[in-house]
Amino acid sequence: MASPRKLIKQLEAAGAKSIISKPDLRSKAVNGVGAFVFPLQKLTFQYDQPRIGAGGTSKGITQFLLTSLSDFASKHPTVEICVERITRNDPKLIAKYVFNVGKEINCKGMPLEEVKRRVKYLAETSGFPDTKFSKPIIDSNSNKVMRPWDPFHSNTMFKP
Repeated sequence: MASPRKLIKQLEAAGAKSIISKPDLRSKAVNGVGAFVFPLQKLTFQYDQPRIGAGGTSKGITQFLLTSLSDFASKHPTVEICVERITRNDPKLIAKYVFNVGKEINCKGMPLEEVKRRVKYLAETSGFPDTKFSKPIIDSNSNKVMRPWDPFHSNTMFKP
């Protein structure tokens, strides 16, 4: 059996007018429809290599790179991971998300567990600012379950 595109081309070649407009033949990638696009695109680790035996401000990030980076990379195969060695600057985690939104976290003096927590936070967020809802999402005057409205049991009788 021929594909739909071939059939449409055959019909158009036979003299039929355009059956389907050209943009309708392609599907657009939207999150949740057909495919999921992971929000985090690139994660950059900037660190300064501490001297042997010295603490340094990048100790937590270097421990993460040595112990946990391979696990993170295997769990998130779509994320581009960059490791940059910098000098005389504080260590940073820089996340770049879809739509060119980014977050930057200063990791000066953070222990390994805190760096793991921050990397997990960057991987699980969308890049947009966190919103806090001050009011409850469902607003109701009463906490009981109400039946659907019908005209025969209301306080004012419905007369058509």
